[in-house]
Amino acid sequence: MKNQFKRSILLIGGLGHLGRQLELKLTLANYSVTILDREAQISGFLKTIKKNTDENLIEPIFFKEGQFYSSGPFSKMIQVPQFDSVVICVRSRDDKKNILPLNPLSEETIAAMEENFRSTVIEPLEIIEKIISSAENNSPPKSLIFIHSSNANQISHQSLGYHVVNSAIQNLAQYLSVSLRKERITTYAIELGVIDFEKDSHAGMQSSKAFPGVTINEISEVLDLIIGSNPLSLSGKSITMTGGRSLLDATAVAEQVFGDLKVRPI
Repeated sequence: MKNQFKRSILLIGGLGHLGRQLELKLTLANYSVTILDREAQISGFLKTIKKNTDENLIEPIFFKEGQFYSSGPFSKMIQVPQFDSVVICVRSRDDKKNILPLNPLSEETIAAMEENFRSTVIEPLEIIEKIISSAENNSPPKSLIFIHSSNANQISHQSLGYHVVNSAIQNLAQYLSVSLRKERITTYAIELGVIDFEKDSHAGMQSSKAFPGVTINEISEVLDLIIGSNPLSLSGKSITMTGGRSLLDATAVAEQVFGDLKVRPI
């Protein structure tokens, strides 16, 4: 018997560290998930999975010059796909040398910020516009879900561009929640603080004892709620998932009043 999926999802930025884990969780929850990422990102991904038969089940697509393309050695243009929901979790592409306390006004900083803005704001908007304008039978996606960092509202060691684009994503979601309502599209934003990646050995990403990071399971459950029921009451303003860390002031963090707070925000 053919599998009946709950909903179809386009996951923009799905080959990133967060995107891949969300894809796995949503697929296990019986969603039909299509990953969209940059052509170069897909090329690198496909080279690493040649020996892994499980990963070969993933068939990412990419968007280039206003058209959608399949991936692989025989990449070709495809019809504009249609989805019930679009999840945008594109991580800012930072120049790793361009972090505090280096000069935030340098030419390198500004160039990196322009690239970040293009990849995290402009390109996802172009993709969304193409999908909505090509929707068959006037049936666009029911929901758009933007995932962004708590650095939209707080300053960390991350670059100027990282902070700027996350603020832009937050405001973009608010604006679209109003302007797209007449199209029967509901827009959401999820603001994430520290993420507790399962079995993640990267330095600085371990969970705090006092204020544990947000888990992939928790993020997936919120996505399941939004995609499944499309609640209008949650649209627009960011749904904050920071494990309580955003409630602490700078003094409490600096003095570690509430325990182990050494984990950097993601």
